[in-house]
Amino acid sequence: MACLVVGGLLLSLGLGFLELRRTTSLMQVEMTQRLGQITQNLQAALGSLLAQGSTRDVQEALHVYLRDPWLRGIRVTDSQGVLMEAGSWDPDLEKTISTVLTVSQQGLAYGTELDFSTRTMVRAPIMMPGQVLLLELWVDGPAVMGQLRARVISGLTMQWLLMGALALLGLLLMRRWFTGPLSDIVQLVKRGSGAEHFYQLSQRCRGEFAQLAEAIGGMLTRIDATAQCLRQRERAFEDLYQFAPASMLSLDAQGKVVDANRRAAQLLGLQSERELIGKVMMDFVRPEDRARARQTIDRLELEPLTRCELRLNAGSRMLDVLLECTGVRDESGALRQVRISLLDVTQSHQLQNELAEKGRLLNLIVDHMSDAILLVDKHNRVAAYNQKLATLLRCRVDQRLGTSYSTEYFWNDLGLLDAELFVKRMNRSKPTTPAQLVSVLPRRSVYSLRRHPCA
Repeated sequence: MACLVVGGLLLSLGLGFLELRRTTSLMQVEMTQRLGQITQNLQAALGSLLAQGSTRDVQEALHVYLRDPWLRGIRVTDSQGVLMEAGSWDPDLEKTISTVLTVSQQGLAYGTELDFSTRTMVRAPIMMPGQVLLLELWVDGPAVMGQLRARVISGLTMQWLLMGALALLGLLLMRRWFTGPLSDIVQLVKRGSGAEHFYQLSQRCRGEFAQLAEAIGGMLTRIDATAQCLRQRERAFEDLYQFAPASMLSLDAQGKVVDANRRAAQLLGLQSERELIGKVMMDFVRPEDRARARQTIDRLELEPLTRCELRLNAGSRMLDVLLECTGVRDESGALRQVRISLLDVTQSHQLQNELAEKGRLLNLIVDHMSDAILLVDKHNRVAAYNQKLATLLRCRVDQRLGTSYSTEYFWNDLGLLDAELFVKRMNRSKPTTPAQLVSVLPRRSVYSLRRHPCA
């Protein structure tokens, strides 16, 4: 708006200057023509009146022509001096006049123009019987120029007033239809107002600004709904993270803990998960297992999920844990964080070791028994047998594991003397439990079937 106002002022000044030049040129031509006509009229009128000797009529005629503001003085002189004069005639007037125009009976010479920058004296002869009188008129050029300037300035003032009124009207209209609604929208945006305020503004505005305010309100409504959904998901994820059955840690690119849940703090022997923030995760790993942990994390560049088993120092305890790693990546696919799940498998390892030890002891007992023992599962397949039975069957300990158990064929390799009686006894002893131990006693004439519970 300021640019428009300044541009309008400069344009009006330029137009005013051109108007002054044009008016000056036209006024010079017009004044020159009028001056020639006035001079000729005065020559004729004064010549007639002076011939009649009517001095009073001559004075009245002179005063009539002095009504023009640019014509300041008129006088008639002869060889003796001034006969009569009217207007302003100072003693030093002729010293200030720099231009003298001579008008003949036929008028001004062609191409002659008044100079408004200086005072001009116009002289014309009056032919009388027996003598020649001299008519003198002086024109105040600077006064004429001042009048022209005043006229142009007055015109410019009117133009400026009109432009100011139009500009004020334009400002009011812009304020009413453009600037006001736009300013209201900008203020609401700066204050971070909600969608309801924009809907209210759309009711007060009209046209495109009402549509704009309504569109912004709709956009804010959708943003609020999306933000609410994101907050709900964030709370759900936070609850899932904090109350997960496994211990959870989030590491940055330097391997420092940036987030942890309560189970991780409990696993590592700390009072709160806040105590883990900022600590290096590798400090909890046993020195001999740190290389394995780093390799597991480095494999995330190639695999989405990696895992390994290692040992951690949890205060004064040492824990066996199952470590699972997954990566959190940015939009470009670069690894931004590492999310780690820790599962305590210490008791599981202890139970496995105990079971393995008990199994080893049981195998020692079974393998060193004098009886040949066969274990058949519920699907009637060979589950296990000891070394004594393998020796009798002349096979390896694991050769017949998983094969179907049949009394007609399985015992053929024993070379029994009374095989039919043995098979009949075995057929009468069908397994009724999930597994059955069959004991074969060598070098005896009587064979017995003994049931034994098994795991």
